[in-house]
Formats: sequence, structure tokens, C-alpha cells
Amino acid sequence: MDLDNFKIINDSYGHRAGDRVLQGIAACFMAAVRGNDFVARIGGEEFVMLLNGIKIAQAMLIANQIRSAVEALRFHFRGTPVRVTVSCGLAELQEHDAADTAFDARTRRSTAPSTAARIMRGGLSATGLPS
Repeated sequence: MDLDNFKIINDSYGHRAGDRVLQGIAACFMAAVRGNDFVARIGGEEFVMLLNGIKIAQAMLIANQIRSAVEALRFHFRGTPVRVTVSCGLAELQEHDAADTAFDARTRRSTAPSTAARIMRGGLSATGLPS
């Protein structure tokens, strides 16, 4: 998951504002998962979420709910409302997936095109998902 245009928030309002957004987003992500799921910040404005035992179609629904919840968050800096959105990339891991390459975007695109999807700012785009 990636916060859209996060650099603009840091550049326009400062890193303390950016930290507040990251904390709010992380809380939103944590509220969306079950006790056996996993959420972590993996760098900058990027997060990873592991949904144990969830198929890609159900994960798409969850990701879209998260995207909507993030969009509903209200942040104000220097008296200005700041809209925050998130894009989510989805992949269903298979038994044969190696732990050291499971999060490599190039590997995911080349080995699992039928189970990949991307939920973009304000919209939904998916390829090859079961209906």
C-alpha cells in the first residue's frame, strides 16, 4: 500500500504533519485487519499487509474498504484541509513462492499476473480476477 502524493504533504506542511498522517493511516490499516493478519511500514509511505487465508477477490474488497476509510480521514494543517488517498497493490501468494522474493514487484508481475490487482486513487482496477 502506498500513500499517494505523500511527498507533497511533507514538502508543504513539514515532516511533523507527514508523521501525523502516517500515524493516522497506520491506525486505519490496523483497524481493518484481524488478529492473525500483519501490517508493517516497509519504508517511506509504503506499507505491507498480509491477510492470512484470504483469497484475492476478498482481499480486493478489503483493500477497497481501506481505500475508502483512508479517503474519509480528515487531516488539517495550517488551517487547510488535506485529502489523503492510498493505492493498494494486491497479490495472492502461492505455496511455491519464495520468502525472499514474495514482495518483489517484478517477480509478482511476471509469475502471478492472473492473481494481481491494483486499486488506485479514487478507483478500482483489476486484471484476471475471479468474478
